[in-house]
Amino acid sequence: MPIDMPPNGKSTKCQIGADGIIAFPQHVVDHLGWQIEEPIVVSYLLDGSLLILLFRRAEPGACGFKLAFKNRTVEGGSGGKLRCRKLIKQIVSPLIPLTRRDIDPIFLDMDKKSGHKPYEMAFLLQIPGWTEVEFNANGVADLPQRLLGVYQIVNGNPDKPVRIGQGIVQARLKEHVKENDFRAGSHLAYFPVAKKKDAELVEHILLMQYKQENGGQLPPGNRITA
Repeated sequence: MPIDMPPNGKSTKCQIGADGIIAFPQHVVDHLGWQIEEPIVVSYLLDGSLLILLFRRAEPGACGFKLAFKNRTVEGGSGGKLRCRKLIKQIVSPLIPLTRRDIDPIFLDMDKKSGHKPYEMAFLLQIPGWTEVEFNANGVADLPQRLLGVYQIVNGNPDKPVRIGQGIVQARLKEHVKENDFRAGSHLAYFPVAKKKDAELVEHILLMQYKQENGGQLPPGNRITA
């Protein structure tokens, strides 16, 4: 299938180069309100085959990667880039092929009460395969009792889950089945996450990704609790 090429400077995608440069189009820099030469903290979450990069402005006096222009012009430049050679070489490139030019930025809205650092954006670079179980008592019985993870409840379109959540997966499915929260024919898909705080963070990222892709709306099953 033919692929449209946007004019220079109009791309909506971010990229990570094999040379260790992370590049952002101008609209991402504008959306976040970042300034050239501002220090940006880059963090990563690695849990099995789950790989996420996280970005936030450094606190006053703290260290970070200095944001530079992606494209230089007579007037100054456009877009932004960070040189993160060690991070890319040691963490990212062993897991995913580079260069990647198709990364959709996920803009975050971290609640100050959550206890998480104020991450502003995430790159969901790699996600584990979802394990599916039936949305009924048999599905509950098939799950490990103390498995902590992130889950989604799907009915029909796998790209549009009706709920995204996290926690002890068996207990959460048991609760949903007992309350008859979702209609027959649904199934639950999950993947494990080792730590509760990480599961909360991944849940937030998936919710914000859904919201970006669906006109600012959360999944139906999350709207009354979000």
